[in-house]
Amino acid sequence: MMPVVRFQQDGLVRSDTMLRYLGDLNDLTQVTACFRVKFYQARNIMPFISYATVKSDNEFIIVYIYDTRRIQFSCCGDVLMRVEIDLAQQQWISMCMAVDLLVGRWRLVSNGHLQEGVVSSNTGATPTITGGGILIIGQEQDAFNGGFDKFQSLRGSLADLKLYEGFLDTTQLISYTLCESSSVSTPSTIHFSNIHQDFEAINVEIEEIDLNTVCLNDSSIDVLFPELRTFQECEVLCHMSGGRLSAPQNRKENRQLYKQTLAYSNTYLDKGTVTRRVYWLGVKGDTSTQKWTYSNLPIAYSNFIKGTSSTIISKSNCVLFQGTIVSVVGVYGEWTPKNCDFKAHTVCHFDHIVTLRMRGLCRRSKFDRKYLMIEDGLFPKFVGEMFSEITRLPASVSGPKSSSDYGIWKIVRKDIPTVKATLVLKSPIQYPVGLNTWEVEDAECGTGAVQLMMTSCKDHQFSCTNGQCINIGQRCDLEVDCSDFSDEEQCSFMDPPEGYDSSKPPARQHRHTPISIGLHINILTIRELDISNFKFVCEIVVTLEWYDDRLKYFHLNYAETINVVSNITDVWIPTLEYLGHGDTTSEVTERKVTLWIRRLSQPLPDDDEILIEGEVFTGAENLLVLKRKMTVTTLCRYNLEAFPFDTQTCALGMVLSHVSSQYVALVPQDGGVTLTGERRMLEYLLVDEQMVTDNKSEDVCRVFFPQGNHSGQTMELTFKNLSTFYVFSTYLPTLIIVVIDYLVFYFPLENFNERIMVGLTGLLVEATFFSQVSSSIPRTAYLKLVDIWFVFCIVSLFLVVVTVAIVQWLQDRYQCKFTFTLKDRGNSVVLRVGNIKSMVSQPKRRVSAQGINLAAKIVFPLLAAAFLSLYISVALRD
Repeated sequence: MMPVVRFQQDGLVRSDTMLRYLGDLNDLTQVTACFRVKFYQARNIMPFISYATVKSDNEFIIVYIYDTRRIQFSCCGDVLMRVEIDLAQQQWISMCMAVDLLVGRWRLVSNGHLQEGVVSSNTGATPTITGGGILIIGQEQDAFNGGFDKFQSLRGSLADLKLYEGFLDTTQLISYTLCESSSVSTPSTIHFSNIHQDFEAINVEIEEIDLNTVCLNDSSIDVLFPELRTFQECEVLCHMSGGRLSAPQNRKENRQLYKQTLAYSNTYLDKGTVTRRVYWLGVKGDTSTQKWTYSNLPIAYSNFIKGTSSTIISKSNCVLFQGTIVSVVGVYGEWTPKNCDFKAHTVCHFDHIVTLRMRGLCRRSKFDRKYLMIEDGLFPKFVGEMFSEITRLPASVSGPKSSSDYGIWKIVRKDIPTVKATLVLKSPIQYPVGLNTWEVEDAECGTGAVQLMMTSCKDHQFSCTNGQCINIGQRCDLEVDCSDFSDEEQCSFMDPPEGYDSSKPPARQHRHTPISIGLHINILTIRELDISNFKFVCEIVVTLEWYDDRLKYFHLNYAETINVVSNITDVWIPTLEYLGHGDTTSEVTERKVTLWIRRLSQPLPDDDEILIEGEVFTGAENLLVLKRKMTVTTLCRYNLEAFPFDTQTCALGMVLSHVSSQYVALVPQDGGVTLTGERRMLEYLLVDEQMVTDNKSEDVCRVFFPQGNHSGQTMELTFKNLSTFYVFSTYLPTLIIVVIDYLVFYFPLENFNERIMVGLTGLLVEATFFSQVSSSIPRTAYLKLVDIWFVFCIVSLFLVVVTVAIVQWLQDRYQCKFTFTLKDRGNSVVLRVGNIKSMVSQPKRRVSAQGINLAAKIVFPLLAAAFLSLYISVALRD
């Protein structure tokens, strides 16, 4: 046994609680301080040792700074050392700090964990702790033997304090903090062995404590709840408190639980408050496998009453622990299967002391926001990390008793009695964990009913209504992770602040820099390219992206399509006007509109003033993304001179209306335009798409801003005619007809009828072809390439017919016709023979029929070849 000093045991923040050392301290250049401490609550500065002289109030101090989680050692006016270490509350911590000012080094050991470093002095001389001063434990001196501040004090227990005039080696320091039997052999200058003779105790409690209790390394605890609950209600309570239903893993743990429940029952339950002595264990039976499980794993140890666990049935698949009934001598805490709807006491197991957070308090509230649950008599209580406490008051204390009066839970600050909050119990098993409505009295935050939530979930976790904790990123991700579905409730991704004006764009960050609206167009398909009516129809998705720093977003996912804003009229939306050639208004049919938020940043630090956990993001760092799926019909000026070898350029202008370009500007994103649909249409192929901001040609649709100073962009689409169809359906057949007509020059000259009929038939067919093709293509006042082709073909055929006629005329002109008359007895018979060449020599001719025919055979192909070469070069050039 050894003495333990309890500071501020009543919970009051005070400056008059301390131990004052009655002896003197020598000059020191080496010092080691070892002690065992248990914090009940934190203060701004928690002093272990405060040594002051007349000249210096901080001649030598060892304190713990709670906000920064650092141990601070300072001495001699110019030596300062801070070591990062997180010291838990409500559990014993053994630690040593050793400082050697001669060589400038230090060591800090906490529960066997070693940290060490270098001590430096600004003066260059060897620092020395001056003796003859006042040493105070539990309070920090801001003046010699005074200047105490209640917020610089120790609330907790201190045991086995030892101060050595030397620099202990690492082995001794670790041995002390691990409570090993060898411990420290070096004699200490100051210690608690003669605490009543060596110290003046001022408003502290001194008791005896077992070293084994102080040195118990196991931080796990079992907490008993006296109320009667079903198995499921017990599970929820334990989960919401940050633990789970207890279940011994071996015979030793089973006996320890039995002793705990026995002591608890003898102290409290035998007083008539509760008559049953059974507790739910976290063991549950699986009827399909006929195995008992704990945390979904088969148990390795059990202590069932003989013959009771052979068969698991659905009505008795939970397990009771009989804490105070011993049916067989030497058997402690027997187990028995029981219907899960039966009501028994609760034993929650915690692997470590859990910190519960209180959410929903106003920012200026005087209440603590973090609490630890500890056993305190019949009911557990919740101790705030610094000043507050939550305790349960029975019905008789809270007012006149009635059948519906179950008492209250009360939050108090003993140092500020006017600050308090009350939770009236609606049932005898209600605890302040979870979501509850409190009546709060706080001068800083007002008085009235306030919803507060106490949760055991850690940072970056979400508290399900049933106490389950899940990763905060799993909230509102369209997947149910809480068994009660609460993670998919209240999933609004945006809530515009009060005073938000959705008719006005965000304010510019810089006076001369407009707000950028990212623009991207995805072409799904070109539905129609109507050459006859000079318009085109396309199916597009217009994407606009912008930041709105006036907004805040909640629980955003990286999968941006989940972050859909349900009511887009709540926020400012850029309005685009779609224009065709000549500043004409396009016909727009909107198919679908979606507004979502693209997560680009990490969330803001958690704000516990918000009742329900949720990640909060700023509008200045995360994009609003608007997608409009629409069908657009717009005017396009086609140039058909090169038809059907033409290339057409159509454009769709987009202008931001209702806002000047000085304030908002459209900026292309990712090239501005992409195509996901088919490039090939019936007659044209889309060969290029781009976003332009200047006029490229007089023949293309321009950027349209004649109405005012509005920002805009133009989407240009370039189409190439799929002329293969016309080549095979028009050009090749007509060319064949021309060739056939040309072949008449190879017919015998005497076969005029055949020659002229072929020529005329070809001309007639060509004219019919021209008429049919002309009716199926756009009519223009100017000639198109296809028209020129038909003109060539018809003229060629006409010339063939004319040439054949000329040849025949020449043929007939230079032929002789003979007539024979036969007379017989007064009767005469006339025989005429035509087309028989004269046997007499003719005059010399300038041009013969054969010569014209031969010339036609040569000239016509040459002219056709020259025309085709020129025609093809023009067609390919376009």
